[in-house]
Amino acid sequence: AAGGAVTPQHRLVIEGSDDGWLAATSAGMQVAIVAQERPKWLDAKTEVIDRLDASSILRRFAGQ
Repeated sequence: AAGGAVTPQHRLVIEGSDDGWLAATSAGMQVAIVAQERPKWLDAKTEVIDRLDASSILRRFAGQ
């Protein structure tokens, strides 16, 4: 992208709500949901992580 901007598909959003998930996916961003159980409203493509742990998030999403 021009000027070093990061395009939406190269961003990772960490969310915990359906509104945040919907906004991020609508913008074309990668999304991880923080939850103990998979929310019923969540699509099958979105990964659920049970806690915020930077090293596990980087391992899962680096290079995507």
